This record gives sequence, C-alpha cells and structure tokens, in this order.
Amino acid sequence: PDWKKSKVGKLSPGKQPVRWFGFRTSQVLASLGSDADIITDWLYYEKAVAQDNMPPYMKLLLQIFLGLATFIWLLEVIEGRCGFKKMCCGGKLLSNRNIYWMGIMLEDIPQIVLTTLIDVVHAHALTIEGVINMASSIHDGLTKLRAILDGDVDEDCDADMATKLPLLELSKASSKDSRGR
Repeated sequence: PDWKKSKVGKLSPGKQPVRWFGFRTSQVLASLGSDADIITDWLYYEKAVAQDNMPPYMKLLLQIFLGLATFIWLLEVIEGRCGFKKMCCGGKLLSNRNIYWMGIMLEDIPQIVLTTLIDVVHAHALTIEGVINMASSIHDGLTKLRAILDGDVDEDCDADMATKLPLLELSKASSKDSRGR
C-alpha cells in the first residue's frame, strides 16, 4: 500500500523517479559531479607537476591515477557502450553500477589520498587547488555511492545485453560464411 514508508532512497510502489529532460536526477548529479571532478583533477595535476620539491614517483602516481580517472570518466560518459551496444565483460564489468564502483575505488579515493600526500607531506600545507580537488572527489564519490545504494543505476549486464564489438561479430560472420554454414 502507498501509506507504508519505503526504504530510505527507494521509491514507493507505483511512483516514478523525477526526470529532467528524460534523465533521472541521480544521473544528472553524477554527470555534473564527474565533469567537475575530472576538471579539478587536471587543474590540480598542472599545479602539482609545477612544484619543484615533488618527487618523481609522486608525479608518476598522479599521472597513473589521472589516466585512470580520465578513462573511467569516458566510460561514464558513454555509459559503457560502443556505438549503440552495451559492452560487457563476463556479463559484469561495464554495467553502470560497476563503472561507478571503479570510479570510487580507482579515481575518487586515490585522488583524495594523493592530494593529501602531495599537499601535506611535500608542500606542508593544503593548497586551495588541493582543497577544491578533494572536495570535488568527495562529492563525486558520494554521489556515485548514493546512486549505487539507491538502485538508480542499471544492474549487471544480462545475456541479452552482452554484445561483442562489431569487429568480432564480423569476423565470426565471415568465418561462418567461409565454412559454408
């Protein structure tokens, strides 16, 4: 019945989520948060690389995690799709839920840790760029976590959604034709 309260973050039966131009509110917030986060990550990188006292291994770590952040941001933007087809690896890897988890674990948490290490350990004080970078990473991570916990992202890929890249499909089709089947 409608009078029963639903779980926190879950809609009551029969209710539809609020949509903005066809997108759920959580999708809009996650998108804006991810966009702001990747921009602040790159701005912080430019500032951190310019420091004279930063060891080369810290620059390398920052480059690695910034590369991962950019790749994960791209996966979020294309929603794990190649063209119009949903890409799956073993039926799980590229669902939006798993892309968000990868973003939290491989982008947001490392950015917070690296920013803290670079600013506090090497510069001996938090910089304004570092604070903005950490704030955007925390906001982005919490927005993704809320979307995951509220069930606002798709579940893992199922057998109907799992498709291979078009080149693999073409090679299979051509091998079937060459065998006369």
